[in-house]
Amino acid sequence: MPRSGVRALTHATDTLLAAPATLDSALTYLRLDHLREHWKPALAQAKKQGVTAEKALESLVLDQARASWEKTVAYRVQNAGFPSVKTVDAFNFAHPKNCERERVLSWLDLGFLSRHDNLLLLGPSGVGKTHLAIAVAHRACAAGVSTRFTTAVDLVQQLRAAEANGSFAYRLASFVRPRLLVLDELGYLPIDKSGADLLFQVIAKRYERGSTIVTSNLAFKDWGQIFGSPTTASAVLDRLMHHSETLQIEGESYRLKERKKRA
Repeated sequence: MPRSGVRALTHATDTLLAAPATLDSALTYLRLDHLREHWKPALAQAKKQGVTAEKALESLVLDQARASWEKTVAYRVQNAGFPSVKTVDAFNFAHPKNCERERVLSWLDLGFLSRHDNLLLLGPSGVGKTHLAIAVAHRACAAGVSTRFTTAVDLVQQLRAAEANGSFAYRLASFVRPRLLVLDELGYLPIDKSGADLLFQVIAKRYERGSTIVTSNLAFKDWGQIFGSPTTASAVLDRLMHHSETLQIEGESYRLKERKKRA
């Protein structure tokens, strides 16, 4: 082995064998970066204000926990693949003609996840279906729930590409494994038979194993248009609706309403 390789190996071994010898090095080792950066000024401030060491330590640890939690949530949100971050607080419940506010708020306790229930949001374009779906999924991320967002068309395209390059099992698992999957815009664009079969595989494998939030502009009776087959549509609906809540939203497109105002 070259000398440089020996030195590198020796250094690595020494690092593993040597326990942290200072508070800062220990905090670095434990990846408590916020605590490492703030403990000295925080203790100095506490001393000036006559705060007990116990209270000062409590404040430091809570700040570290909060910083770690925010970092973890940001990581989960990024991995979920949301096109943008939406919250229920930012949703205008006064806009749609019909949108059950109390039902939507009840979803935020995430009880539907433990029951493996699905949430089906139906209504015309622009009434806020995607906004509400992302808002509930964002709450799930904050609660530590593995979450994935995709449009129906993008899901089919990814699975087709995976079939071509030999990574189908891995890609399929990426849609099946999360506890919560948001399947957006089902029905906005047509899906051919092979695409419908791929989508059915995801729904079938998630059945009673995870929860799925689906947004669609089509009523259930028209889902045969999406899948090109009443039989496939019936099989998908059977699995989605067995444990589910359906929210029918009515009203004019919010985007169209805003354009009319500007005009």
